Amino acid sequence: MKIFHKNIHNQIGKSFLKTSLSLLAATCTTVPLFANLEAIASSQTLSSAPKIAQSFQDWQTGVRLLRVLDNSGNLSSIGILLDIANKPSTTYANAVYQLYVRRAGEWREVYTNSGARLLTKNAGRYIAPVEVISLDLLSERISLNDIYNGDLRAVTSVRYDLPNGVKDARFEIEETRNFASIVSIRSSELSSGRISSIYTNNSSNNTSNNSSNNSSNNSSNNSSNNTSNNSSNDFGLSDRDLGISNGSQTNSSQSNQSNQTVVVQTSNVQTNNNSIRPVNPITISDRYDDDDDDDDDDRNGSRRNRDDDDDRNGSRRNRDRDDDDDRNRRTPDGVELSNANPHRGHFSLAVLQNQPRLSQVIARISLKSKRPNGFLAERFVGDYRFNINQRATFVRGLNSGDRLIVRLFDLQNRPLGYSEVQLLKDFSTISLILPSDPSAYGTLRTISGIDSRRIGRIDNNVRVYDYFTKIQTASSLSQTAVQFLSNSQGVPLNLFNFAGLPQVPRQPSFSNAFTRGNFSLINRTINVFTREMPPVMQVLPGQLTSLIPISNSQTTIEVVRSILNYKDLRPSGIPTIF
Repeated sequence: MKIFHKNIHNQIGKSFLKTSLSLLAATCTTVPLFANLEAIASSQTLSSAPKIAQSFQDWQTGVRLLRVLDNSGNLSSIGILLDIANKPSTTYANAVYQLYVRRAGEWREVYTNSGARLLTKNAGRYIAPVEVISLDLLSERISLNDIYNGDLRAVTSVRYDLPNGVKDARFEIEETRNFASIVSIRSSELSSGRISSIYTNNSSNNTSNNSSNNSSNNSSNNSSNNTSNNSSNDFGLSDRDLGISNGSQTNSSQSNQSNQTVVVQTSNVQTNNNSIRPVNPITISDRYDDDDDDDDDDRNGSRRNRDDDDDRNGSRRNRDRDDDDDRNRRTPDGVELSNANPHRGHFSLAVLQNQPRLSQVIARISLKSKRPNGFLAERFVGDYRFNINQRATFVRGLNSGDRLIVRLFDLQNRPLGYSEVQLLKDFSTISLILPSDPSAYGTLRTISGIDSRRIGRIDNNVRVYDYFTKIQTASSLSQTAVQFLSNSQGVPLNLFNFAGLPQVPRQPSFSNAFTRGNFSLINRTINVFTREMPPVMQVLPGQLTSLIPISNSQTTIEVVRSILNYKDLRPSGIPTIF
């Protein structure tokens, strides 16, 4: 028995000694790596360093956030790409993907994939299928507005077993990016969940440390001198794009990328099936991505100042660039086609009345599309016969900052109210509330705010716009005017409450664009009907075009189609308002 205890003691001692030496060796070899990673991290900021490259033992990995666009160019999903420049042979390996969004200064987890994604057992180069996270799924966890206007963090956790008996080894790699700076790709560029081709075109300050062995990052030019970084990447996304570096590269190669433009290659590219196919070009810009109400007038003011400078200097280059950009954002008919946010400018509209006195009303809807120095001319969207307290959805051809104009009539075409609403950077809910007492008709309450879930209810903790308008009738319909009231003095507030909506405020809440600048509406008298309206709007509702019934909540109107349908209509033999 003593001999047995002695042998056991010796074996345990030897095992402990081997383990200690192994840990000491691992620590010594890992210290330089951690020092390098800390140096990389300390030299990069949230905005200028969108990716983190890490090596763990024999792993060299990179991760990248992607904006995935559908075939119409609208954002449909967020993608996470794990690119493995080199990996050891494994008996088992998997990856778990997590997505976080910064909200109110804190990181909130909004996605973790169920199960785990298996990785290849083979050693060497490997690009995992892109983890695609739909916006519909994300909207159940967080307001899409927080995503579009905030920071995102992708965390990829890798677990693996090695042939030498190492079990359950783990490491994590992450990327943090502002949404506007995330690379965009089309869903058609994903083949079986994998990227076909992306490369990074750095317009400035990105020439450092490109050796003769890495003279190009374009995978379609896979020369023999560039095999280490590009030829093994059949999908066209270079290691340098992902922040992966080999031993010959230094931290200095991570230069300023503030002017970076990401482009899907326009030339033929090599795919993982060794076949050649063309790829459509996509250029990503954050222009118009920051359409916050607080910035609208500042941006307009700066453009006005810039235009004044241009006039003085005889230069029109900046204005020409704005005009070119405007042409790129609309069809030849001037209809807006938004692709920055799939629900940007979209809205639902309802005409509400507590204890309804009216069964139906007519809403004449028109649109003024925003431009850098003002608005396009008013365009007719249609005359809609709404059931009271019924909501309809309006999509396509809309952008944040556009102004929706609604003129309300009863079924005898008598004016009931007038309002203008600024469209927002996400889907919004708009409610027009008629007074419950007919003697107060002409005064209208307008409530709007972001409804990211598109359920007809304004999100919690978002800004709500709530204000009154009042029309002043005259003997002639053409002389009817409206005022946007700067306070609720003289308004019978109790007539405008409605279940499920905020109580009537004592002070109105307007978007900044309504209260300042050349296009403000406060303390101004506005004509409800003008000769500048499209000809189709210079007759009463139902006389030139049919009334469109809104009888259920499933009704969806495509604004772009409506504008094109009505743009050439002109009254002939029909009395006009003027």
